[in-house]
Amino acid sequence: AGPKRNAKMVGFGADVCLAFLKDCSSPKCTIKKKHLSHGADGCVKLAVNAGIPTLRYYENRRSNNG
Repeated sequence: AGPKRNAKMVGFGADVCLAFLKDCSSPKCTIKKKHLSHGADGCVKLAVNAGIPTLRYYENRRSNNG
C-alpha cells in the first residue's frame, strides 16, 4: 500500500487493526537479517502508536497474538 497510504488509513481511525504479517521477500531490501515485510510492519507500528488495538497473525507460525 505504501507508507503514505498506510498513514492515511490509520489516520481515519479504526476499532481494531488485523495485521497479516509475513517475512520480507523484497528483492530490493538490503537488510540481511530475517525481518517482517516493511509495509505491513510499518502499518502495525502506526496503528499501535495511534492506540488502535492490533491483532497480529504471522504466516508460518503456530502461535499468534501471544
